[in-house]
Amino acid sequence: MFKPVWSVMLTLAVWCACSGGPDDGPAPGGGDTTSSSSGGAVRTVGTGVLLYKGAGGGGHPAVYHPDDVETFYRARGFTVAQDTSLPSNVADENALVVLLNPREDLPAGEVSLLQTFLSRGGRVAVFMEHCKNGCYGSPDQLNALFQALGVNMVMHADGGTDTTTVETLSVTAVPPLTTGTEQLAVLYTASITTSGTAQVVARAGNGDVVMAYQALGLGSVVAVADTNPLGTARTDGDNPALLEALANRF
Repeated sequence: MFKPVWSVMLTLAVWCACSGGPDDGPAPGGGDTTSSSSGGAVRTVGTGVLLYKGAGGGGHPAVYHPDDVETFYRARGFTVAQDTSLPSNVADENALVVLLNPREDLPAGEVSLLQTFLSRGGRVAVFMEHCKNGCYGSPDQLNALFQALGVNMVMHADGGTDTTTVETLSVTAVPPLTTGTEQLAVLYTASITTSGTAQVVARAGNGDVVMAYQALGLGSVVAVADTNPLGTARTDGDNPALLEALANRF
């Protein structure tokens, strides 16, 4: 006996709605170009890591070693590039842009590229040095960038911890970024103040914020008032897990 046409069509519709497509898993390096937000919007960025050395980027010579940072990420399967400017396709190629202690204003065109990158679901991680016993960082330029990006954080060249050996700070849970981690290792830091929706990730013993996080739509910004997690303290505490999470936990 033949089924009515409408019955066959209904059966097919239900089957299509219930059947999912193949799950290819995360992209190389743990990135994911199609992570959905709770609102249903989709991240449309690449999976690579860009180490930005422009805008006068640098730091203490004992700490500032971009090649070592590149090696760290490559060893974990990420595609990594170093550049002194932001390429026009930065969002197409990368999930994470690391600003390596810029000490000058970023060009207006690069600020615009970062705004687009964040709107598409990218993450910007900022590492800044102190101005205490010698001056190696420049918070004014970063604070101007934060204002342009809508970030509720203010960087300060002083404060933080004054220890001259590696110190581990307790990490406040900010999932999924900090999932499975408990300690941030730092050495002689600057500090950060937060407001609005910015979240504290780690504080020094005196209560000063040393690491903070803020979601901005699909994207996010992470600020660290120290470059030692990329250098001297890169293998201490839970720094390896935190650095990797910057590039693959969104």
